[in-house]
Amino acid sequence: MSLRTFVWILVAIIGITVISCNARMQFNSAKKEPQKQYIEEASITVTAPVLEKKTLNEEQIRETQKDFVDYAAVYGTFYKKVEYSLIYTLYKNEINLEDAQKNIFVIFEGKSFKYEILQNPEDKDEKIGISGTFEIDGKPFGTEIVLIKRNLNFWQALSVFPYSQANKESAQKYIDSIVIDEVIAHKAEKKK
Repeated sequence: MSLRTFVWILVAIIGITVISCNARMQFNSAKKEPQKQYIEEASITVTAPVLEKKTLNEEQIRETQKDFVDYAAVYGTFYKKVEYSLIYTLYKNEINLEDAQKNIFVIFEGKSFKYEILQNPEDKDEKIGISGTFEIDGKPFGTEIVLIKRNLNFWQALSVFPYSQANKESAQKYIDSIVIDEVIAHKAEKKK
């Protein structure tokens, strides 16, 4: 197994850990409508209910990937049955976006996952969007995911929801709202 494959297996494990921890802890439900917010530690602007910092998830990532990751920031919340999550990771070595995409699919194995890949070749960052549906105990759920890579910076924004057109539209608005800083000053590196 190559080092790159090992790193991306860890990325998938992080995704699974964050999703399962979030499901168990049931993020606090946001009280306010989605709003535009700048998250300095992740060098990103999103429109979502106010995202909470998830220190426990960050500590797990930093500990399990200390040889591969310089920094990690995790945020999330629930609002009207839709989960909003954001994971920012600054890696020590080069990473491959397609491998990350394949490992995301591991999260949905055995859940009748149906998806489409959405790519924007005009974007200056490497970016892959995934829009899909899956089942848990026979109940339909949806997910909107975007993976963004710029140099050693990696963002995973995802939204999971009981499937309905209204929930899908809310999740898609979140994903579509993402804007990465033009210049990333690596402020996060200094906050270890």
